[in-house]
Amino acid sequence: MNFSPSKITISSDNTDYMSVSKRCQLRSIEAQQRRLVKLYTGGSLPEDVLGEESERLRVQRERLERELRRL
Repeated sequence: MNFSPSKITISSDNTDYMSVSKRCQLRSIEAQQRRLVKLYTGGSLPEDVLGEESERLRVQRERLERELRRL
């Protein structure tokens, strides 16, 4: 078997890895947002905590979405 390393291309700036990593982080944030809603609607989470956590997650989500658009 003849193996030619010159035919393998890996992005030198790790763009693919960064994209996958950011998408994983985005999915995690989305899951956290869903959990917050479930806790709030189930009566286990006060409205003020929901608001604070929702805002924190919204900011993180928007940052990740911007970063993904730049890749």
